[in-house]
This record gives sequence, C-alpha cells and structure tokens, in this order.
Amino acid sequence: MNRPSTAITQDVSLKDSTPDEFGFDFLLVGQVYDESAVPMLKITAEGNGQKREKTLNNIPQNIRITVDSFGNSTDNPFYKPLYNGEENGGTKKYEYGITVTDSAKEYNNPGDFGAGTGNTTDRYYLFDDLYKPVLSAYKIQEVYAMLRGIYTSGGGGGRGGASAVDPKTAEDVRKILAAAQLGGEGSKKGTFALNPSRNPRFAIAGDKPVARDELEANPPTAVLPTLYLDDTLKVQLSCNLDGVPLNAPEKYNFFLMTLADFSAYTGGLAYPSEEKINSADFPPANAIRIQNSNISWAKQGSNYLVTLKIDTELGLSIPNKYILLVQGTDQNEKYPLIPDLKGVDKGVYGFTLAKTVTNRRYM
Repeated sequence: MNRPSTAITQDVSLKDSTPDEFGFDFLLVGQVYDESAVPMLKITAEGNGQKREKTLNNIPQNIRITVDSFGNSTDNPFYKPLYNGEENGGTKKYEYGITVTDSAKEYNNPGDFGAGTGNTTDRYYLFDDLYKPVLSAYKIQEVYAMLRGIYTSGGGGGRGGASAVDPKTAEDVRKILAAAQLGGEGSKKGTFALNPSRNPRFAIAGDKPVARDELEANPPTAVLPTLYLDDTLKVQLSCNLDGVPLNAPEKYNFFLMTLADFSAYTGGLAYPSEEKINSADFPPANAIRIQNSNISWAKQGSNYLVTLKIDTELGLSIPNKYILLVQGTDQNEKYPLIPDLKGVDKGVYGFTLAKTVTNRRYM
C-alpha cells in the first residue's frame, strides 16, 4: 500500500504568528504529490464562532485554486458564512486544516477495479518552513519518496545517477518534516486571515451593480443601464479601506465582454478570480480592450474618475449587454480591483448598448 499524499501550502502561517491575509478571494496555493492521483482535498477553517469546510476535486500537483470569493452566492458557500459580516468588517483570523485523499485501492484479484477509498491524511507543511532546509534542494516527489523510504538519486528520485541517497540525509529530511508538520495529532495549526475590503474597488459612477444571477436567469428583460453609442462611461476607481494609494493611470486596463462571454469565462465566480485577472493569459481573446486614446483621467482626492469613450471603433454590437472589467492593483501590487458590490450579491457593472442618442443616460 502506498504512502498518503504529501501536501505543502503557501499563503498560510503558523498559529500565533501574523497570518497571511486574503482579500476578496480565498485561494489555495501549494503542491501535493502522490504516486496515485489525488481526487479530493478538503479544506476546513474555524474562528470567530464559525466553522466551514470545502471539498475540491481532481487536485493537480501544482495548486493555485480559488476556493471561494466573498461575492459568491453558491450552493455551498465558504468565504461569506465563514467571515459572517459585512465586507467592511476588517481582518478576521482563522485556524486552517486540509485533508487529502488519494486514489490508491486494494486489488484482491487481477483485473478487478479495486476497493477502498484511498489513503487519507490531514498532515501538511508550510512552504516557507521547508524551503531553505529541504525544498531548495529536493522536489516534492523526492520528499515524498524519502518519507516513504524509497528515495534514490536516480529513477525514483528523478535526480540522475544510480546510487542510493545517503541514508543519513534522508533521515535528516524526515526529521525536518516531522518538526515542521501541521495537523495530524499535533497541536501545531496553520492560520490565515480574511478581509474582503483589502481590494480596491471600481464602479460605474451613479449606478449600483446588477446581480449577475438575475441577468443570467432572464437576459432579455434583466435591466442594465442603457449606454448610447459614441457616448461616454464614467468609472470610479477607489482605494481600499486601508487607504493604500492607487497606482498611476498607466497601470490600469479596461475591458468589455458580452454577458454570455463573461459568464462562460468566470464560471461560478462573481468576477474573474485574482489568479485569472493577474495571469499572463488575461485578457481572453473575446474581451474588448478600451484603448488609451479613448480614456481620460481625473484625480479625486485619493481616487480616480475615469471617462471611457464608447465609440464605433470598439466594434460593439447593438443591443448587446456588456460587462465592464478593470485590470490593476493598488500600490501594494497584491490585491486586484474588484466591483464595488454595494450590498448586491454577485454584482456586476455594465450596460446595454443602444444606437439612438436621445435621452442620454451618461453625460
């Protein structure tokens, strides 16, 4: 029978230390390794009188997954009930645990499908604790092999050569991991913090967002503000509650997507996750970028009022519904801009494009 999986996480801290803080999105970042596939990973979190768990499926070796967002209203929400308060409620701390299940089975007869649910472990490690003494020299699959007692410097360990690793070295690595282990029967726990107001915000001036679920349930009649072709859209960019200054204007990009394309791109999330909107793959091919020649800026204290010209050069279609996306962070370069929800679950900003220029909504 093979050994339970080895899991290493980032963006989590030791209990009694200053925890890493997540903004609007709660992410799982790290690595997990097993000889068998890892079909399931369960995250548990407890603090401030709340306890939640979330199960993720089909886990890759290198993990960067948005577990949940504050603005989501799903069948099994994690972030919002765990935070249990308004988004301006400040920083809240939680204890953290993970349980990993692999797909190892017991095979009694040749050709059968195997029995059992696989190996399960609730032990894990922090990347920062292991980087210098272990992970700077060995890959996670090599660490797994040392824990199992099968590591060699060639083949099984994947490091080339043919001789077995020095047994003392492997034993030293096992001792380091034993001391760094979180979860299991030990008292050491990981912690993290949530603060949805850490992200800077954007909003269409004078409007409230519209619930995305409402738009998707009845697109022909759901109401987005009307914007007339060759008119302008005014967008407010605002600092977060910590007052971290916004970046220079050239650091921000503005995009439009049709409602259908936006829904397909974001999946079950209210807005593109931090990992998506900050990735090299953003924007998607069907996003329409508003060029700098169509953008003008005005400073309002610590915030910006941005005017976007929506003209025929953008190639928009009437009467499509378009959703606004803004890419960029404040000066801490960590938390991306998100829609200012103003109390609307899964709220988005956008407009329905119209041809006539009478009764203009935006001036």
